[in-house]
Amino acid sequence: MFLKLIILSVLIVAVSLFVMSFRIIFSRRAKFPVIEIGKNPQMKKLGIRCPRTEEALISKGKPSDYAGCVNCSLYNGGLK
Repeated sequence: MFLKLIILSVLIVAVSLFVMSFRIIFSRRAKFPVIEIGKNPQMKKLGIRCPRTEEALISKGKPSDYAGCVNCSLYNGGLK
């Protein structure tokens, strides 16, 4: 009985994953979504940059357009 439950669960998960990925796998025009923050067009529209870029700007002393960085201890000269 337990083995049947495990097999049924694995089959349900496999079928659901196949259904969710069907469009990406079998469509010629479909692309995998861009998940990298620095290259995502929607993130750029919102003004969200890569954390590495933000840290580089802060460490160079350049002000960030993100208001939260002004109050950050890293912005004011490092960790205190």
